[in-house]
Amino acid sequence: MAKFNPKIVVGIVGERLSGKGQVAAYLSKKYKFKVLKFSETIDKILEVLHLPNSRANEANVIGGIRERFGGGVLAEALLGEINAKKYKKVVVDGLRHPAELEKMRRLPNFVLVYITANLKTRYQRGLKRDQKAGESKLSYDEFKNESRLATEIYIDRLGKKAKVKLINAGTLPQLYKQVDQKIRILINGNKS
Repeated sequence: MAKFNPKIVVGIVGERLSGKGQVAAYLSKKYKFKVLKFSETIDKILEVLHLPNSRANEANVIGGIRERFGGGVLAEALLGEINAKKYKKVVVDGLRHPAELEKMRRLPNFVLVYITANLKTRYQRGLKRDQKAGESKLSYDEFKNESRLATEIYIDRLGKKAKVKLINAGTLPQLYKQVDQKIRILINGNKS
């Protein structure tokens, strides 16, 4: 059976709290993209194991899975879903490993987008968001040290390979404007 080729797959890479989820949600709402997240599988495993959904626990789970099954194992799972469900427009939130990028780049209509923001801005967002266990209680130094976790070390390298770079230093409307300006042509197949 031939593999399904979606119209476009946007892969998002970025440091934690850089705005990956915001961009994915925006692409979903405005452009009708299906959002798939690398972290969902890991979060489900932590839930089943009754472990706190913390950065450290996520790093430990994905580290074990990658060690046993290879760095691109989560990308293979997402590619399987993309092909099985025949999504036409997909945004894949949270690429973090070179093997994941290698697998996703096999799609003919794949575009890598890098989202970044400075460390202090991301730290302030973490204090307000508290999505992961203990996130709002981290000191600035603890937050900075978490950027050295195994799940974070390839982000800058992957970001340098991105076709589109977004700097999320301001408001959400400013971020969305960048998305519209830089990604719309890719989404619409050069139809502005």
